[in-house]
Amino acid sequence: MKVFLKQSFAILLASLALSLLLYGVYGLSEFREENDSIRNKIVQISNEQYNLNDSRILWVDARSKRLFELGHIDGAVNLNMSNWEEQVLSLYEIWIPEKLILVYCNGGSCKLSEDIAYKLKEELGSEARIYVLLEGYEELDRGEFEAMNVDELRESYERS
Repeated sequence: MKVFLKQSFAILLASLALSLLLYGVYGLSEFREENDSIRNKIVQISNEQYNLNDSRILWVDARSKRLFELGHIDGAVNLNMSNWEEQVLSLYEIWIPEKLILVYCNGGSCKLSEDIAYKLKEELGSEARIYVLLEGYEELDRGEFEAMNVDELRESYERS
């Protein structure tokens, strides 16, 4: 009986190891392909077009830490109201006024990106060029995106 249990356990471990190996080879390559296709997407900001991986953009992911860890735009900083104090300092360390700050969340009815953009604008002042991605992370498989300046966004809400 002990020999049977040892053999069964060894087979189980070998199956698990093979599964993990296959996931590592195929699962990660699918993720890399998906991430590569995201990099080639275009975002329209005012009258200019930028690739998602443009070095002139500092991406801010306003979603929860859990969603951020499941996937995000390369180089994005996770910043939301629940982790503001601990994360905002890391953003300040890498932001320079020449960079656009582009905030995104899940899209649709998600307004987290707007909340974070307003708060960043208050803290960084008028020299900060802060935009909100009008679509969300879940919609990144589309080809082009549009972003709106946070000041224009606020004005559009005040008019309506």
